[in-house]
Amino acid sequence: MSNKITDIHELGKEEKNILLINFLKVLPYFAGFYAVVCYAIDFKEGMIVMIINFIIQTINYLCYTKKNISFRTSSNLHLINCLFAVVSCAYFTGGLLSPSTVLIATVPLVSLLLIGTKIDTLIWVIISFLSIIIFTLLFYNGHQFPQNYDPIYEGYYFAICWGGIIFLNYIIGFLFEKAKGKALEVVRTQNFHLNEQQDEINASNEELYQQKEELSATVEVVQDKNKLIEKQSEDVKASILYASRIQNALLPVDKKIKDYFNDEIFILNKPRDIVSGDFYWFEKLDDCAILVTADCTGHGVPGAFMSMLGVTGLNSIVFQEGIFRADKILNHLHDYIYKSLQQKEGKSSDGMDVSVLVIHDTIPIAEYAGAMNSIYCIQNNELQEIKADKKPIGSNHYGKDRNYTKQVIDISKPTVFYTGSDGYQDQFGGEKGRKFMKKSLKKLMLQQHSESFKKQDEVFTSTLENWMKEGDEHQIDDILLMGFKVDRKLNT
Repeated sequence: MSNKITDIHELGKEEKNILLINFLKVLPYFAGFYAVVCYAIDFKEGMIVMIINFIIQTINYLCYTKKNISFRTSSNLHLINCLFAVVSCAYFTGGLLSPSTVLIATVPLVSLLLIGTKIDTLIWVIISFLSIIIFTLLFYNGHQFPQNYDPIYEGYYFAICWGGIIFLNYIIGFLFEKAKGKALEVVRTQNFHLNEQQDEINASNEELYQQKEELSATVEVVQDKNKLIEKQSEDVKASILYASRIQNALLPVDKKIKDYFNDEIFILNKPRDIVSGDFYWFEKLDDCAILVTADCTGHGVPGAFMSMLGVTGLNSIVFQEGIFRADKILNHLHDYIYKSLQQKEGKSSDGMDVSVLVIHDTIPIAEYAGAMNSIYCIQNNELQEIKADKKPIGSNHYGKDRNYTKQVIDISKPTVFYTGSDGYQDQFGGEKGRKFMKKSLKKLMLQQHSESFKKQDEVFTSTLENWMKEGDEHQIDDILLMGFKVDRKLNT
């Protein structure tokens, strides 16, 4: 028995659970056996106590196994039932001198096995000790304890009680070892599964480590490629920036064009990708000035190449061929682009939408010719759209020969012109993510034409930016818009 006590602290939660269930299984048989013995020796009180013990133990077992009560509650109910049975039988069979009194000592022992070194066990030690003290005090004070069984069976009763004590000691030890064995089996099974899981984890860790190594190698390769791409991107960007400087150098000098229009001009030029496929060209001749705006196929670098080709063609047409009429300039520019891009052989379908405005200095007229690029003029608060011919410069979809129409504009009255590309009106934005549209652009022109051109520049720029911001849109195309005023009185 002492070996069992020294192993109490080794009991775990699962072992205690098994031990309690075994107690609740075995002791009802023990109570039933003693109920029969009590009946045989005519010990009615003992029989009743054992029947009550049997019923309570059975109910306790059923409630605990069905999880209706906790381990602690079931353990204490079991101990109360045992102590009640032992004390009752001891009292009715001689009190302190009854062989049943010795069984009181088993109650704190069972509590220690089940509940452990908690306050509950201390309480059961105190209650058991007090029970023996009370029997002792009653005995030495002359109290006559009843012996409610037939005296002829006294020897049998003593033998059965001491046999029960020995048997109970054996049962406690047996149940303890059984509970411990089952718990150890559970632990071994759990350890086996844990070892299997550990092996799986180790294998997974090894696989993860290998994947990590492969990933690290891949990351290094990607990083090296990213560095190469960044370097190439920087080189490309530097090249494009340099191309932008070249393109800007080909555009008219701001001072020359502003001087001609007496600073009554604004130029909104917003490339989408640093360099632009939109361009403008200006030249002041002896008795007129020529202003060209163009929207080339594409944007970015391809558009920029087309714009440089257009500028080169205009320089050749005006300065080398001496052509100053608006319609003739377009005709020759088409031939130049068509031949330069070998469009007869179908090698390219690129082209440009162009407007040409020739402003005469000696007479109050301006000549206009357009290739898919209309121009707007405002006189006396009335806006007029002067429409272009519906055929572009270049492109092999319209045949080789092009003859563009010259239109004469009376500028004897102060006239505000607007020209450029379709980038502004085609820009998406606003709450509904729609295009700005030509109608809205014409309305804005009419509203702003009487303002200073510095103010107009600010308004047209901010309107475009707010339009894109409101719709959370990015610029989709190159944008060119020019506004200027021709006042013959000032020019004269």
